[in-house]
Amino acid sequence: MSMYKCSDERGVVLDWFLKLAVVGGMLAVVLFDFGSIAVNTVGLESTVDEIAHSLSVSVADDTLNAVDNAALMEAARPTARQARARIVKVSVDIEGRVHIRIRRRADTLLLARIGPLSHWGVATADGSALTQ
Repeated sequence: MSMYKCSDERGVVLDWFLKLAVVGGMLAVVLFDFGSIAVNTVGLESTVDEIAHSLSVSVADDTLNAVDNAALMEAARPTARQARARIVKVSVDIEGRVHIRIRRRADTLLLARIGPLSHWGVATADGSALTQ
């Protein structure tokens, strides 16, 4: 007769490893989604500043008309499209400052698929640059 009951302990250890793997997988998905949202927000801020600067230079050297919002949107579109962002609004105020707002959805695993929470995966960034 054996002193150890291995068959009973194997089931407990296997059950423990299974629970650990499931919890670890869930934690990995949540961390990936939060990381994706953070990277999306930071990257979008950089993109909006780049677009605002390029538009302000174009307005300053009279390549673009500051009053023609359609032309401003069209000039900003290639850079926004390259960043997979959508232009929401472009304008130039009376002081000559270019204002732009863009929006982009983060690449998430879970958050985008949960209806009430999916808006957390969408980042909006505002940028402005002074024409000189």
